[in-house]
Amino acid sequence: MVFPQTPSTPVTPVTSSPKPATVGWCVPKTGVSEAQLQASLDYACGQGIDCGPIQPGGACFIPDTLASHAAYAINLYYQASAKSPWNCDFSETATLTSKNPSKISILTPTLFPFMYTKFMQLLTLEMTTSRFLFEHLLT
Repeated sequence: MVFPQTPSTPVTPVTSSPKPATVGWCVPKTGVSEAQLQASLDYACGQGIDCGPIQPGGACFIPDTLASHAAYAINLYYQASAKSPWNCDFSETATLTSKNPSKISILTPTLFPFMYTKFMQLLTLEMTTSRFLFEHLLT
């Protein structure tokens, strides 16, 4: 019988330390109350992230809903925190996802109201522009 030789210098086994999962986005869980969304929004914006884009006139203000603004702030906080999973908890009201929330189908029931609101705003703007053009330029 052949036995393996013992090395002259002991070899310490190499174990890599676990790396935090870096899933793409942090989003509110389905069914989170408005009070919980507001608390998450307040916390995230209070930690120094730039919440200017979800203020009136900001690039991400529309849709003007608490859910949309909280989702923006929660994800921005997560992104700014090196995508550490523990920075996507928000008292167990948020979750990690690999699906880009901005690419989710318009038919997703939870996003439909937001998309409908945006559509109606764009339609109203289009109608207002057309009315202005008709009244001032075409008469």
